[in-house]
Amino acid sequence: KKGGGKNAQHKNQKAKESAQGEYEKANAEYNRLKSKPNKTPQDKKDLKKAENQRNHWKKKADETGENHSQKAKGSN
Repeated sequence: KKGGGKNAQHKNQKAKESAQGEYEKANAEYNRLKSKPNKTPQDKKDLKKAENQRNHWKKKADETGENHSQKAKGSN
């Protein structure tokens, strides 16, 4: 595996893959709850919780890590 420079891989790739798997599970649960007809108030709470979980894992999966160089090389 090569280093790749300042802005290449910072985020642990295994952690990203794991988060992607969790996102897919959370998304399936969210879609299952969303498609349910005649939702009770408890169903709506569960749907909101599933949506938050889905958003959390999506954010974790998409995170690339910190950016170490803001300017292009050679610019002052």
